[in-house]
Amino acid sequence: MDSQNPAVKIIIKGRDIHGCIIDGGSGVNVISEATCHDLGITQWVPCLFWLFMANTSSTQPMGLI
Repeated sequence: MDSQNPAVKIIIKGRDIHGCIIDGGSGVNVISEATCHDLGITQWVPCLFWLFMANTSSTQPMGLI
């Protein structure tokens, strides 16, 4: 493993997930709807806040898991 590369493989519910980014300072961790589907996550709590991205765009998450 490249010690300068923050992407690693993790295992969730017995599935290998490649290319995960390590970010110990993040305030919010985001995964895609497709990843939720792949992991069998089908329910989430509605989300009332918005995320503001580094490129000045904003989005409201689908929910919290």
